Amino acid sequence: MALSNPQYESIIKKYERQRDAARDLSEARRKQVCDTIPGFRELSDSVSSLSVASARQLLDGDQEALPRLHRRLKEISASGGFWRNTDFLRTIWTLSTAVPSARTRDMC
Repeated sequence: MALSNPQYESIIKKYERQRDAARDLSEARRKQVCDTIPGFRELSDSVSSLSVASARQLLDGDQEALPRLHRRLKEISASGGFWRNTDFLRTIWTLSTAVPSARTRDMC
């Protein structure tokens, strides 16, 4: 049984409202984490910059760009920093939320 146009549009609008609400919530949480945890924004910006630079290098044909990125991210992670602080972990944990999901036959 096929959907009619109004049924389809209703489903799509509901999906879009859910998507927009989830995006807004995600942005609010990210802002809260950036405001709460010193150094988080700088870490996020540096990871973004490294990733974009590596993507450019890959597009230019540099096959070692991805392994270099992985090594650099491991170095950043191993250096410690604010995420080893228990207050950071407590803050992140309180920001988590349950996300509904659906299982389809293709996922098995």
